[in-house]
Amino acid sequence: MRRSFYFCIFLIITLCSWYGCSQRDSAYLRKVEILRSLIGERIQFDSTTLISFGFHDSHLLGMYKKSEFKILYYIDSSQCQPCAINTLREWIPFMRKMEALDCSVWFIFNSDDIQSIQSSMALYDFDFPFFLDVDGLFRVKNKQMIENGLSTCFLLQHDTVIVLGNPVRNLKISGYMENLVTKKIRL
Repeated sequence: MRRSFYFCIFLIITLCSWYGCSQRDSAYLRKVEILRSLIGERIQFDSTTLISFGFHDSHLLGMYKKSEFKILYYIDSSQCQPCAINTLREWIPFMRKMEALDCSVWFIFNSDDIQSIQSSMALYDFDFPFFLDVDGLFRVKNKQMIENGLSTCFLLQHDTVIVLGNPVRNLKISGYMENLVTKKIRL
């Protein structure tokens, strides 16, 4: 029953993402298979290996960890860090809306350059909490997701993937995530 529900979610996301695409080459089929394999899987997520910033007290961090719904956005350090942080400003309206619905948004940077990340965050006035994966353990544990360019996912409390895709760049995914949270869908 759970797998069939996850499969339905997968089909909706696939149709939204590739609507109108008529090419059915092997790269496309491989991407579909990767997406299918990730829906319903658990993200290997150990918040104790992450360094947190921007949490004003341990209570807020605890609330983030226990959130029923999470949106996780992974930023690879090989990208231009200031550019990636600048694009995070696009997330602010969406983050405010989701946090009002008790859905936490996790930004995870794969970087050991703490000073550079903090400086860039200050430069672009991004004052939301974020995490650093200094040892790269998140990337190692979630290799299939990250190596296939899937940096954003919507998770249940136990870190199970139910939606893949960037809600800021895709309004259908954004609406779907908001709908799941407002209806408090239990899977």
